[in-house]
Amino acid sequence: MTVRLVRRVCHVYGPTGAATLQAAVAVFFSYAPDFGSKLLSDRRVEEARIVTRCPCSIALALVAASPLSAVTAVEEPPIPSSDFEFALELKQSDLNAIRMDVLQRFPILAASPGIKFARGERGFLSGGSAHVVFFPHSETRGVKNALQAHCLRDTAESQWSCPIVETRRYVELDTQDYEVRVVADIDLDGVLALKEATNPLMLATRPSPSVDTLMVIFAVESGYIVGWGSEDERETVTLQARLRDGGHAANAGDWNVSVFRRD
Repeated sequence: MTVRLVRRVCHVYGPTGAATLQAAVAVFFSYAPDFGSKLLSDRRVEEARIVTRCPCSIALALVAASPLSAVTAVEEPPIPSSDFEFALELKQSDLNAIRMDVLQRFPILAASPGIKFARGERGFLSGGSAHVVFFPHSETRGVKNALQAHCLRDTAESQWSCPIVETRRYVELDTQDYEVRVVADIDLDGVLALKEATNPLMLATRPSPSVDTLMVIFAVESGYIVGWGSEDERETVTLQARLRDGGHAANAGDWNVSVFRRD
């Protein structure tokens, strides 16, 4: 769901056309794999149809406007289909082809036991997109390292290609059971500092005491989005953190924190 990722997709696949929005939807599911059918309302589905004929900037706007409560989603095993209107069943052959495409460029994937989550979306004209999260391939200091891929194909008969492959980390903290999902270039000390820095504002703005778990950190152009939520994922607080000029990421006092606003 990050605008930065969508811009990268637009750069690879051109400024217009269905492929751009397909990739944007894939990015959206990167942070909301279980909530896609809930969050993309009928109105947004209609907007999606319109965006297939619009410039990339409009696709960016649509994704940026998606509710950020989605960032608290928890992965499930690969699912064949759903009630989402554009759901695409990913067959085992599709998953094998995607894994092979990623493995050729990222040999470290060989250490992963397989696919943790996979979601496919039908193309608006043809083809489709997929978002795939692999099981972790390594672990260091309580941080599990995994790969996630955003993939596309032009037609149902063409090969899958995954132009965006990035590291997705699961950070175990002593203070909570939920592993923090991190899609950002920040280490364990930085995660701990961000938790400490964002905690006061989270407490001041949370809708209920059930919001007490740090769930996700991901990078955007202006800093980091930090998502807190309840363990049942019904309520969330979304904050934005920026490192002060000359600041150190491992120092909680060097972070400027504000409530994230989509405007």
